[in-house]
Amino acid sequence: MSRAIFMSERSDERADYEYDRRREERAEEQAEMFTKPLSPDVFTLLRLFENHRGIDRPQDWFDLKQRYHGAMDDPASRECWTASRMNRALDEAEDTGLIEYSDKWMITTKGLEARKAETVRRMKA
Repeated sequence: MSRAIFMSERSDERADYEYDRRREERAEEQAEMFTKPLSPDVFTLLRLFENHRGIDRPQDWFDLKQRYHGAMDDPASRECWTASRMNRALDEAEDTGLIEYSDKWMITTKGLEARKAETVRRMKA
């Protein structure tokens, strides 16, 4: 004997299917982020948006240029950004959608995820 399928059951099945599909897409995106490492300059750039409390804040060009020094990667280093090096990192990050510019540079949701994934990847290495 077959049972009647109500509309609510059908919509529940559809919602479950959509949820599973979105979850699989998200897992694929995260797997791609873990396999493709960020360049050191882009990773450093993404770290510059975070303040001492772990809050991401918009930055202008001069804020980013003044905040970077090589001590973030090597405590003995006093290396600073050159304008061309920082512009290359900004262009690369903007082309991949990790940051965006309105009145100041701001990290995007994709940038936050990429920074987190790269941090985890470096910690595991």
